[in-house]
Amino acid sequence: MGGALGIAISQAAWAAGGGGHGPAAEGEDPMLLVVFVVLAVGVAYVATHTIVERLHRRYLFVSGIEYILLGVLLGPYVPGVHAFEDMTGLSPIIALGVGWVGLVYGMDLNLRELVEARDSSAWLGTIEAGLTLCLVTLFSHEILAGGFLGPITGEQAWICAGVLGCTAAAGSSSAVDLLEQYHSRPDGLIPTLRRASRVGDLISIGAFGVLFATYHQGLSNTPRPLVASEWFLITIVTGAVLGMLFTVFLGEHEGEDDNQSFLAMVGIIALACGAAFFLNLTPLLVNLVLGVVLVNTSRVGEQIRNSLQSSSKPLTLLLLIFAGAKWTPVEVIPAVGLALSYLALRTAAKIFSAWLASLGRDLRRDLFRGLMAQGDVAIAMALSFRLVYEGPAVDLAYNAILFSVVLNELIAPRILNGLLIDAGELRHDAWRPAGTGEA
Repeated sequence: MGGALGIAISQAAWAAGGGGHGPAAEGEDPMLLVVFVVLAVGVAYVATHTIVERLHRRYLFVSGIEYILLGVLLGPYVPGVHAFEDMTGLSPIIALGVGWVGLVYGMDLNLRELVEARDSSAWLGTIEAGLTLCLVTLFSHEILAGGFLGPITGEQAWICAGVLGCTAAAGSSSAVDLLEQYHSRPDGLIPTLRRASRVGDLISIGAFGVLFATYHQGLSNTPRPLVASEWFLITIVTGAVLGMLFTVFLGEHEGEDDNQSFLAMVGIIALACGAAFFLNLTPLLVNLVLGVVLVNTSRVGEQIRNSLQSSSKPLTLLLLIFAGAKWTPVEVIPAVGLALSYLALRTAAKIFSAWLASLGRDLRRDLFRGLMAQGDVAIAMALSFRLVYEGPAVDLAYNAILFSVVLNELIAPRILNGLLIDAGELRHDAWRPAGTGEA
């Protein structure tokens, strides 16, 4: 599967070398970018399955900071390296990675399971994500528009506040995945938290699509300018139509080996991401809708989902590298102010929303402790945002999101570990730190 992934990215990178919204840097060889991207995926994959994964399990943490820092070192702001000095030609590759995340999450949304679940996980995910989204967006707008961080236009304040709200509502299953190996109750908190996180991701990605439609960038060859509702409808219809189209296509190739199905799926993702990139829509929502349609209609949906999930780790790590490479230096005081404010707002909103969701339900009031992780969906949103919008406020918001993702991924497993111990679902000695032997 790793070889198929390398071929797929190479083909996409070759196409990206002559495409994008602008020319490549003068004298830059597109094939060098192809080779570098493939090598970066390989190195990230090997590192994850050797040193980093062992450290994560041994010290009970999840972190992508090493890959973000690698991206920063390879970016245009570190003297002497400049591997990614001009990333214009790689924009379609970033869009492909973002779309991959959307498709994986879309194909992991089992609608029947969510509807039939009796543990109030859908209710918890809806209230927690919806309130976090609204509260962080509103308070972030007040901070951005209040002049505390410098002159920011009204439109940019709403765009950046909306992105901060969407990424705050986005969750991650990384902490759950790490602790699930020590958890033995299939009807306990782990499944509830996983389903709630999936519902939250659906809400946050949907809201992100609304944001892109409301503040759509670029021109369209239409008789009149399209309004936000029309752009959002185009996003949903594009994903749904492609999903139905490829349901028929994949049905004709049922029974083929995994690599053939995987490469066919890469073609689907590339087409969907290309359409979204060309229209300046978010590949996340287009591919999420595509994934939901595929997994609920295609007979080979389960096979495709397993193939995508087994190969999603290298793509996620590559997105982290790109996220670091797209970082732009910002003034220290405004950057620290917004980052700490965003982190505090997200934490407070999750505490309040989880408490509110528990009222009248058989839910613990401290379930926010299992929903603090913030990972690949937030990174994918930040990169989509970075590809389309520009300005000082965008730089500040992007910096705040990266800071929050790194910190929350570091602390989320230990916070969840404490929740499971308090709930009586995990023994105190189920996980033991370094020096006390393997768990």
